Amino acid sequence: MSAIQSDVVATAKQGNPKAIAALMSHSLKPKGIEVKAFAKGDRLNIFLESAEVPPQQALVSFTKKGIEGLAIQTIKTVRVHGRQVGSDLPDWAEEFKLSTYIEPEVDESEAIIVASTIVNPVQKSQITKVTPSRVAVVPSQANNRIVLWVSVVASSVLAVALLSLGGLTFWIRSAQSSAIAQAQDLIKDVGKAENPGDIQVLKTDQENLQEAANILGAAPKVPLLSIAALSTEADNIQAQLSDINEGIEAYEALIPEIEDALDQFAAVDSALDVGMSYRDYGAEVRGLKVALDKLGRQPGAEEHLVYQDLDQAYKHYEFAYNVWNYYIESDESNSFFSASSTYGALLVSTYNVTPDDIMGRSYIYLDTALSTVWSSASQKVEDAQAKL
Repeated sequence: MSAIQSDVVATAKQGNPKAIAALMSHSLKPKGIEVKAFAKGDRLNIFLESAEVPPQQALVSFTKKGIEGLAIQTIKTVRVHGRQVGSDLPDWAEEFKLSTYIEPEVDESEAIIVASTIVNPVQKSQITKVTPSRVAVVPSQANNRIVLWVSVVASSVLAVALLSLGGLTFWIRSAQSSAIAQAQDLIKDVGKAENPGDIQVLKTDQENLQEAANILGAAPKVPLLSIAALSTEADNIQAQLSDINEGIEAYEALIPEIEDALDQFAAVDSALDVGMSYRDYGAEVRGLKVALDKLGRQPGAEEHLVYQDLDQAYKHYEFAYNVWNYYIESDESNSFFSASSTYGALLVSTYNVTPDDIMGRSYIYLDTALSTVWSSASQKVEDAQAKL
């Protein structure tokens, strides 16, 4: 055996895919069979390609005998793929385990952390509920306004005695016009927010409307001398304030329903960390759809920011289910599918999944696809929890 071949054998015993492929090519290339190999984790994938469909039984036996002879400790399973030149997918695939594989040692402290995480999952932080309340005038401000009003009345009485009725009318209506202008400036942005379902937006609108109502209420009023716009503007503000208060009450009434739906989404998110079968996952996705539809039937729910986040999370979970279903219905003999397929293209364009190059073609591993989509769903669930 030459020194170069000895180096190749030594490298192959360490689990190097290129070295393993080189050793196999030494015997198979003269027979017209091309060999390529690559590793993913503790699995070794070997691709055998020839002008005709490679003989499965003979080549799997040859591969198993040769690799077991190398006594590789870092490879747990070997999957052999046979493909005729020109085929998009392997014509056959067979997998076997190596008896020489040695499980990597796990640090005891890490094992304890993982076990405790599974047995005692992290509890969600307690959610503080905000009870709607009417905005009251600060006593000191109210007192100041009373003093101002008394002063205005006293001044008005004096003005009636000393000035003409026309001068008094001008002063009162000027004060009222100023109050109307201040009130209109306060409420100019009420109801114009991009997210009207945001509770913070509702409360800001409530505060501005209440302050505007207070300003109009403090304006001087004298029968026959007040301008009609003052009463009209005050009625308009009170109507808006009533609508805002009802919106806040409706928002708070939704919280129990939202918490129930959010708990169900969070439970699925946690379960996926442990692992779930295709059948169980399908049932969970259908359960999420039922919970989301139930929440959506509540008045004002679809405008709620938490509902919108859960709706986006569900769309991610549903897409993951469709990808999984497509994989099962197309071909389960491989752990990947074509990146040029309908779902493969969406994973690349929407979720930025990077395909793997296998024998000159682009493929996406199922576990990569699912974990990427589930990660997007998990982020939306976290966003919903933060907003509640």
